Amino acid sequence: LVATSQAPVPEEAAKHGVHALMVLVHYSGTDLTHLAFLLRTGSLKVDVARTYPLAEAAQAWADNARHLYPPSVAAAGAVPKARGKIVLEVA
Repeated sequence: LVATSQAPVPEEAAKHGVHALMVLVHYSGTDLTHLAFLLRTGSLKVDVARTYPLAEAAQAWADNARHLYPPSVAAAGAVPKARGKIVLEVA
């Protein structure tokens, strides 16, 4: 199991008999330009959960953390599935 947005829970991975790790990716300007092209042309689709103005970035972070880890889920040690990306508007 490879995670890109949050570290996997080792106990969950062991329960399923898999090795889990987190990977960080460093994008170049060329990569981002290509991603923008794919988005513009509709070749890449992104599920957006919610959009926030940049001034509300702290609230977006808090809402996202609460959404991903409600107390009952966190207490049970389950790893919730993300449901869309949080988008910050910068312009």
